[in-house]
Amino acid sequence: MANVSETHKKKRLIYLINPEFQIRFIAFTCFSSAISTSIAFAANHYFFWKMNQIGISYKIPQSDPFYELILRQEVIMNRIFLGSAVLTLLCLCAVGLAFSHRVAGPLFRLRHHLKTIESQSDLREIQFRKGDYFYEVAESFNQMVGKLNEKKSK
Repeated sequence: MANVSETHKKKRLIYLINPEFQIRFIAFTCFSSAISTSIAFAANHYFFWKMNQIGISYKIPQSDPFYELILRQEVIMNRIFLGSAVLTLLCLCAVGLAFSHRVAGPLFRLRHHLKTIESQSDLREIQFRKGDYFYEVAESFNQMVGKLNEKKSK
């Protein structure tokens, strides 16, 4: 019995249960993050361009420290954006993987359970992990199994 439990625990450590769905979900999440980061980066770039334009409109000479200050600030902000973009991307990949696992896991479990019922003709209830999505599907399935077992026993 301990052997079955250990095997069951090892299966739960596999985070790509439905790789096609999960990878697409993570890619969508990362793509959305890249779009929003690009918009913020463009706004930042526009800000510094606008500051240069203001300097030019006030006829500040190009040798003035004003332009050096703007350039240094832009370099600092670009580094901050790059660092925060990488950190955000890593966090979103981790969150996307965890979230997609909570969606794909119950569907995998239900599909596996239905195949077991089909091959063994044994109607049994199904249990999802605590925190998984679609818990109501398991409850509805279990109600159906209960009713079918009642009819079978009559």
